[in-house]
Amino acid sequence: MDKIIEQIKTSRRPVVIAAPAVIKKLTATLAEARLFRNVTYKLFRTAAEDLLGSWKPAARLAVARDLKVSPEHTEILLANSLFARPGVSRKVDELCALRERYKEYLDYSGLILDFYRGREVIIVGDYGTDDLFNRARAILTEIANVISHATDSFIRKPVPIYRFKDYKEEILALGYEVASLIYMGVRPDNIKIQKPPASYMPYFDEVFFLLGIEYASASDFTLSEYEVTKEIMTALAARRGEKLSAALPDILKRYRDYENPVISAITGVFNRYMAYDLTVAAIYADLAYSLSTSRLPAPDYRGAVILTDLRDDVAAADDHWFIPVFNQDIFPATHLDDDYLDDDEKATLGLLTAREANRREKARALASIDRAPRLYLSYSLMAPDGMAVKSPLVSAVIEKHGAFEQEYKRPENVSYSRALDIIALGKRLDNYYKYDVREEGLEKLLATYPDHSCLTYKNAFNGLEPDTYKRLFRTPFVLSYTSIDKYYRCAFAFYLEKIIKLTRGGNEEALYIGNLFHYCLEALLAQPDISDTRAFLEEKVASYLSAEGKEPTAREKHFIEKYLAILEKLADFFREQNENSSFAVYGLEKEFEVPLGEGVVLKGKIDKILTTEADGVTYAIVIDYKSGEPEVDLNRVVHGLDLQLPIYFYLLNSGGHEYRFAGMYLQKVLPSGVFARQEGKTYEDQLHDYFRLKGYTNGDRSVLQLINRDFMVSGFRTIAGLRLTGDGSIHKTDAARVLTDAEFARLMEIVGEKLMEARDGIRAGKFPINPKKNNKIDSCEYCPYRDVCFREEADYRELVFDKNLSFIREAP
Repeated sequence: MDKIIEQIKTSRRPVVIAAPAVIKKLTATLAEARLFRNVTYKLFRTAAEDLLGSWKPAARLAVARDLKVSPEHTEILLANSLFARPGVSRKVDELCALRERYKEYLDYSGLILDFYRGREVIIVGDYGTDDLFNRARAILTEIANVISHATDSFIRKPVPIYRFKDYKEEILALGYEVASLIYMGVRPDNIKIQKPPASYMPYFDEVFFLLGIEYASASDFTLSEYEVTKEIMTALAARRGEKLSAALPDILKRYRDYENPVISAITGVFNRYMAYDLTVAAIYADLAYSLSTSRLPAPDYRGAVILTDLRDDVAAADDHWFIPVFNQDIFPATHLDDDYLDDDEKATLGLLTAREANRREKARALASIDRAPRLYLSYSLMAPDGMAVKSPLVSAVIEKHGAFEQEYKRPENVSYSRALDIIALGKRLDNYYKYDVREEGLEKLLATYPDHSCLTYKNAFNGLEPDTYKRLFRTPFVLSYTSIDKYYRCAFAFYLEKIIKLTRGGNEEALYIGNLFHYCLEALLAQPDISDTRAFLEEKVASYLSAEGKEPTAREKHFIEKYLAILEKLADFFREQNENSSFAVYGLEKEFEVPLGEGVVLKGKIDKILTTEADGVTYAIVIDYKSGEPEVDLNRVVHGLDLQLPIYFYLLNSGGHEYRFAGMYLQKVLPSGVFARQEGKTYEDQLHDYFRLKGYTNGDRSVLQLINRDFMVSGFRTIAGLRLTGDGSIHKTDAARVLTDAEFARLMEIVGEKLMEARDGIRAGKFPINPKKNNKIDSCEYCPYRDVCFREEADYRELVFDKNLSFIREAP
């Protein structure tokens, strides 16, 4: 580093090209020495883009649009096009044509050469591992005085290389060594660790947390992984047809970037697209790609152990460097001949082949080992994902530094963490009780921690500390039928999903096809008089795909065709429903909002509302459309379950106008499988039976006549479980599906009580692990959070369901 400083002192307006850590060290050293020089600092990537150009974001948008390829594929094509020249191969010729076709999007000016021309360019720590900078360096060599320096000089020192059987032992030993240095007074920021692979980080985090050691590291998460990013992208997806310049500011106005650094970083990514007059749909995929490849800026911490890439770092005299996971393919990383351009093409183009890249990566890694003043190396023979092999650099380190391999021996009678000791005690007790194995250190740990809590784990969870919950609970707090059902099925699952926003990914393909089906269904309902149903639906599918910017795959086309055939039959069923009925559509997808008090709001969207007037009374039917094989059983209402249809009437009657109950139904619209063969029934017959409404009906004869004026003659072909006897009365076995006005009123009283009970429990932060179970339901069966709660059998709440709504029925 001293030689580089001297070079800068004697140069006139030098340009220094180096890694961020080197630039930071140079500027700090010059400032401490009060040496003021006119120096321009450039990162390797920045200098390369100066001299070779870089593609504007519009290039990726244009190529992806024209070639109908993903943003990832587009990025690969554009990056490789900068190296292409004609005559190498058909693939490379295509890259040349692509570069020529889209050259207007290449951000390059020949005037930049004048900035470098004739100046001294000091390049620090370049091992020739980057093709782009290698090309740039060749240009610099012709127009400037290029001077190369190693990051620092060779330091010979004893280097222990510790061998472990398992990666957890390796990380635990690393934690103890770092804790030992801190205990001896070494400043934490003089301790630098080569950042382990992502698969090691969960256990690394656990060990360092239990040791109480803070560390600083660039974020492992891309911007796309943050919850706030998902919220914003979901909001954008709902506004695909709008211009980005209008939709994005409107969405972002509810966020304050100074409260969340993620918002600042996201905004920086979004700003790249704001200059283009494009719709959200046109840039959505590319925007998602940009977020998936961007991270938060690395924070500049003080007083913490540093996790970094030591290959680009600068060692201070007091530094202690640790390189764990000193394994093959990890340190150094291994390049394979699996890039877009193969090794033969690369060799012809003057690029690095896999063999040459690996040779240079090895030199780069060895250089970092050579310049470290104090060094600790370790490797394990079992990694998180299987067997592992020690690094091929082990022999080179032994030869250059007189290093030696050895088994790690933890110092006895030394402890840096009670929590880690208790875990070690627990493992030894497990082996002793289960396998009668008495491991070394068991007696000592037992004697040291007689109050240990091993084998006494309890998974009970009742809620959060009030101040913490107050921060999480934001008003207005919106409840829907789905969230209320989640709360009553298991309060802890509700807490995970609705309070701390822990969500698990779903089937994106199924969601996309489902949204398309719902879009077409909604269109059918909105226009009941359609002369050519098939043509109408095909037009709606084309409109939806165009708005979404989607090109369906062959598999998706198969399902679209299948679902269109079902929708045609469903349209016929709708027409049959409307025949001889006094009810007409009052609302489709109608939204309601009712305050429940104490900052809690109940919201809902009713798929279909039918109403009619008779004798000065407005009667209503609510219908919710479902796929698969849904069930509705009001006997569960007393336990807070199956509240959806009653909640819809609760919402409907909240607007000031009273609607008298006529019926509430689920209508199945999309079978989840193939129908079993039924003797005497065609496929169309079975599909008709599948579409029939399932739910509860007002048994008053006058109301039944409003539903179907000819019910005494034709019955109720479109309602399941509503058969008539010879005298026109409801069949005895179907009476359970019929309610009187008084029974419905008592039902709504119970619904109101359950809503208030849920509101009060949520407001109080009561979220016990209390899944419900009986012979028909099991709250845990499809729960995505079973690996979080560690539910025990005793946590279940056994439910007993009434069989005939006796809790609301009038006495005989």
